[in-house]
Amino acid sequence: MRAHLRDGRIQPFGALLAPRVAGWHDGEKAAIDFDFVNSGAVFHHEQAHETIFLKTPDGILLSVLYRFLDARPRPERRFIRRVETTANAMFEASRVAHEVAATYLGLKMLSPAEAGIAERLLPPDYLHFYRSAADVIDPYFGSTYLQVAVLSTIAHFAFGSTLLAEFVARNWPRYAKLKREHQPNWRLDSLLARLAEGKVNELRSTLDRTADAFFTHTGHRRWDLDAEDGWTAVPVAGHLLDLALAAAVEHWLTAQQWMPVLQGEPLGAALARLEALTAS
Repeated sequence: MRAHLRDGRIQPFGALLAPRVAGWHDGEKAAIDFDFVNSGAVFHHEQAHETIFLKTPDGILLSVLYRFLDARPRPERRFIRRVETTANAMFEASRVAHEVAATYLGLKMLSPAEAGIAERLLPPDYLHFYRSAADVIDPYFGSTYLQVAVLSTIAHFAFGSTLLAEFVARNWPRYAKLKREHQPNWRLDSLLARLAEGKVNELRSTLDRTADAFFTHTGHRRWDLDAEDGWTAVPVAGHLLDLALAAAVEHWLTAQQWMPVLQGEPLGAALARLEALTAS
């Protein structure tokens, strides 16, 4: 079995605060080195991995495959070989997207001052992951609240391919390599590239209109979306606006029709079929 199918399959968040692994995620659970249990950057990084595995179609499928690979006693050998091959392919097709999302969100969930310190301590590969998102998002969305709402939704969209629906329809198929549209690495890179090519202005306008409608409907006094203190002054309203903005980002991405995405009833049906397959 390949090394990344053991503990710490997803590249661990290493060398953020010291030249050793600070935290890791194995597709089923996160773990943090005891010396880093109070590190917000490490916690939020691993939390981002966890959320992808729990709440996105591609993340859920890979997590299920990992559970079978870890099962004791082991399932039938031919079945395990199919599962392992598919898990390998999914890992290779999603590792970069996982780390881009987790590194960016891990820092943006901190205060701006703390994030600035953490960014300077990132090792080169993780700095590249972080900048690939920050260079596109940050110039147009000034507060960490906006940045998290936008990038987390984009990342979840990238992990929302139609692979799960195809997989359950074929009853435990073997995938040695995924089609491009099923690869979260390609999907996230393509989404960020589309935004960088000029669509980010359109997305920002969409979110401004969404915020205007929110303030009009709720009667809350409008605050500066690009300022941190506007959000922290009204945490409940800020949470509600955050949900509205995330929904607006998802709707906007879907409307662009850049790539297939598994949503709504087809997603529910695929998850139900996956549950039935795992129980059989």
